[in-house]
Amino acid sequence: MESIREDLFEYLVGRLASRPLMVREFAEAIMGMGMEDLVKIMVPHVLPKLVLDQQHSQVAFATLQELAIQLKTDLPVLLVEWCHIVLSVLLLRADGKELFAALQFYEAQTGSDPREIFAAVLPALLGELVRFLGDVGDEDALRR
Repeated sequence: MESIREDLFEYLVGRLASRPLMVREFAEAIMGMGMEDLVKIMVPHVLPKLVLDQQHSQVAFATLQELAIQLKTDLPVLLVEWCHIVLSVLLLRADGKELFAALQFYEAQTGSDPREIFAAVLPALLGELVRFLGDVGDEDALRR
């Protein structure tokens, strides 16, 4: 079930810029919520992959910008707000080059160096890591 949700979220987020009406209709007719609420639910699931993919794909970067627009915020604010989620996934899954590239992206977008980024999100990041490393029964933990 987790995989279906991830695939659906990836599909919908990939169409935010090109087919926003379709995403809005899905949110309202199928999910019974507004598009902004659906985007808020999808962000923690899709943001880590988009941050990784943006180094190779303009589409991923454009999608990140569209997420920020849909949430009525700026991209740097969106990235900082969800940084603990992104970094927890990257620390558990990414290799050193991917982590370095993601941190460079964060630095370019936020103006904060990696040390400042980690210092700002350390308590929340540690909470995420403990939550996922300590709960082997959680499907989300196993996916990460």
